[in-house]
Amino acid sequence: WKLYRDKVSPKAITRLAVRYINRVDIPVSCPDESVDLQEYFRTSPEISSDLPQRLNQFFLRLAIPYAPVGGTAVINQTIIPPPKEGVVSVVLDIDLVRSEGVPYTDSEIWTIFESLHDGKNEIFEACITPKTRKLFD
Repeated sequence: WKLYRDKVSPKAITRLAVRYINRVDIPVSCPDESVDLQEYFRTSPEISSDLPQRLNQFFLRLAIPYAPVGGTAVINQTIIPPPKEGVVSVVLDIDLVRSEGVPYTDSEIWTIFESLHDGKNEIFEACITPKTRKLFD
C-alpha cells in the first residue's frame, strides 16, 4: 500500500475489500456418485422435489449486506473440475467489500482490513457444516 500510495498519490480511496477463493474437495467413492451439497454447505442450491436430484453444474451468487464491516459480502459457489479422481470440487468464493465511508489514513485502512479479514472468517464458518470442517482436519 505504501509503495502504491507513494507512486500514484491517489486522491481518494473508494473501496476496500478482501477476497478468498476456497476449493473444497469432497471425497466420492466413484465418479458417478452424487454429493448432497447440504451436508457440506449451509447455503446451497435447492432443487425442486419434482426434478431429478442430481446436478452437473451450478453457479450460486449472493450479495448480502454485512453490517459488522459496513459493507457487502458477495458469496459465489460453483462446481469446478476436480484436481484428481475421487473428489467433487466446489468453489466457495467470499468477497467482502466496504465502499462507503472508506478512510484515507493508513492506520484506519489497516483497521478496516483487519475487520474485513475477521468478517471473511466468520462468513466462511457460517457457510460450511461440521462435515466440511472435518475435511480440513
